[in-house]
Amino acid sequence: AFIGEECRGIAHPQYNERYGGSYITMDIYGNSGENVQDVTLRAYDASTGTTYPVVLWGAANSVDFVPLTLMGSYENPTQFNAQDLMEQQIDLKAGWNWISFNVEADNMTVQELFKNVADDVVTVKNQRKYLTYEAGLWDGNLGNLNNTEMYAVQMKADRKLRVIGSGVNTPVDVYDGWNWIGYYGRRVASVGDALRGLTKGNGDILKAQRGIAYWDSYEWSGSLLIMEPGLGYQLYSSVVNDPDSEDPQQQFNYPVGVKSSSRRPAPSYQETQSTQTFKPINFRRYPDNAIMAVKVVDNGRLLDNLELGVFAGDECRTAAVTNDEGIAFLTIPGDEACEMTFKIALDNEVMDVPFTFTYETDAIYGTPQNPMVISFDDADGIWKVLDGTGSGSIYDLSGRKIADDKLSNGKLNRGVYIINGQKKAVK
Repeated sequence: AFIGEECRGIAHPQYNERYGGSYITMDIYGNSGENVQDVTLRAYDASTGTTYPVVLWGAANSVDFVPLTLMGSYENPTQFNAQDLMEQQIDLKAGWNWISFNVEADNMTVQELFKNVADDVVTVKNQRKYLTYEAGLWDGNLGNLNNTEMYAVQMKADRKLRVIGSGVNTPVDVYDGWNWIGYYGRRVASVGDALRGLTKGNGDILKAQRGIAYWDSYEWSGSLLIMEPGLGYQLYSSVVNDPDSEDPQQQFNYPVGVKSSSRRPAPSYQETQSTQTFKPINFRRYPDNAIMAVKVVDNGRLLDNLELGVFAGDECRTAAVTNDEGIAFLTIPGDEACEMTFKIALDNEVMDVPFTFTYETDAIYGTPQNPMVISFDDADGIWKVLDGTGSGSIYDLSGRKIADDKLSNGKLNRGVYIINGQKKAVK
């Protein structure tokens, strides 16, 4: 029982043997001065995780709060009628949020869905269009929202978004390349269960604001283990039927009644363990990200349980711990191109890796099958970096990748370089 958004009473059905049925007896609390306030009801079904936000008292949406009033009896109980509507609650945090909707409201415009939290909204955007909110006015070209797309929402402060509507089972359109997809499942599901209806190609990728999953022709692997209702995801699809077509290359539906994952990490991605040395910034400061799979090797030995941080200047954008295969999966928040560097923490010692790369939104730096490699060789005492292709990567001794202007007629100028991870002199 609620007065406004404050819960004033809660009860569970209890079986009454004398009357041969289950009944609810509930105390609803208030003050004597609140006799003009409406009391509304909501119901929660724990077996399905569904909240029913509209429950009628007989035929009425609400009743007035009146102190010391008794409503109903076992012989003549009050009827509660849960309506066939569901409620979705989305926690919007200050900064950027990747969200999606698993209920369809009567009005799916941004103005209607966000009206109760609009004062703290900065931007709502999908992959192509946007709306901004300022001085009480919406401005932009984003129209109705739907249940199959992901939306990036920038907030000034933490708020809770409530949406009331009906459940959906709408096909998700998938195009070649990156797709902003919503997850309209009602329950948490493993990535494999949620995407079992998707036709996958080797190299397909699913990423969240934190966490990555890679498809390798057999299973999903990486740091992203589950998909959660209310969150948004970006899917990279390589299954192309007609690369010149502007129509979707395929459609898929999320399974109905998918079982919850037996493992639910918190948050929705999992690393081998949390970092202790590097303290990344709040990932919500940036709307986009890039992803990276990096293997760290010391004289041919894979380095597990090693902290790897990615920095833009002095700002630690992200950090991860290498797994037992020496690989770290990194989701790098960002928006604009900038130079980035690595730091490594091993045995309480922090070391700089003399290598820079340029951040690009949606960039893919290595995969689990072909990761970037950071290696150390005592013979020359420098860290070497190979990109995910392993082909023809050329760096100077400071780890900077050689640009075209360093070449003369397609050949390297005189000097010492790291070519495919090996130090070589060009005369």
